[in-house]
Amino acid sequence: IGELTTTILELAKTAEPTGPYGFAVFALMLVLGLAGRRQAAEALLAELGAREGGPLVDFGFVTWSALAHGYAELLFEGNPGRSFRHLEIAERFAPGLADNVVRVVLAYFRATLYYDCGDFEAAVMHAKSVIDAKGADAVPYLRSWSEHVIGRVRLVTGKLDEALAIATSLAHSVDALFTQRARSLEAQVLLAMGRLDEAAAKAETVI
Repeated sequence: IGELTTTILELAKTAEPTGPYGFAVFALMLVLGLAGRRQAAEALLAELGAREGGPLVDFGFVTWSALAHGYAELLFEGNPGRSFRHLEIAERFAPGLADNVVRVVLAYFRATLYYDCGDFEAAVMHAKSVIDAKGADAVPYLRSWSEHVIGRVRLVTGKLDEALAIATSLAHSVDALFTQRARSLEAQVLLAMGRLDEAAAKAETVI
């Protein structure tokens, strides 16, 4: 990740503000954020900010840049209000793009934001739209993350059997980071069920 980040930062100094560039920065920033590499992620966002100061003619760049900033507000600052502001910008420009991936990412972003704001019905609705979307074929991991959102909703709303079934089905992903999160959800559900020994054993696989 570090080598790729360095390469993109170097390229960013001369890169044109295009959709593909915006998507590359968004994707890497998200990975860095989830991996706890905040400083590197913020360096990428700073490069985006430098491009935003000039004339912008590529709606793809504007959309992916807004999504990158929105996710950063959520991941680093825990501020869904500001994230929604960036989401509104992305939604304003996305309809002009022939890009199914951005629509799937927007739907997943809505699901996570509504979950954080406590609107669980909306969170599940948008998560399900990602799972059912044909555009998700290009980013299949977002289907798993959307299932995870639904699992968290089932946990906090007391539907523990459903939550456990979802968490268990997700706990064997090839993505190590996602597997940890799925196992963490499993441990939380088991704890809520009062199955303390099982919850402790599952938690130990996450640490």
